[in-house]
Amino acid sequence: MDYIMEILMVVIIVIGCCVVLPIMIVWLTNRRKQYEIDKQTEILMAMMEKHPDTFHLVDHNLPEGLPAVGNLLYQFRHHGIGGIGGD
Repeated sequence: MDYIMEILMVVIIVIGCCVVLPIMIVWLTNRRKQYEIDKQTEILMAMMEKHPDTFHLVDHNLPEGLPAVGNLLYQFRHHGIGGIGGD
């Protein structure tokens, strides 16, 4: 009986490390990424509400490599929130 319990305990530990742990890592990573997308969307929506006519000025002052605000607005309007994250 003790031998069966030891084998069962080892199997549960192996399943936990090989199945549950990777699933949790992926879930937490996706959750963090979704949180970042939600924050970006919240900031963008606040900017749109406070200053709807100044986006053409912001596009010229962005650092190199960042998408223009007009492009972000286009993605938001045509692809929804998920379009902003780039996926």
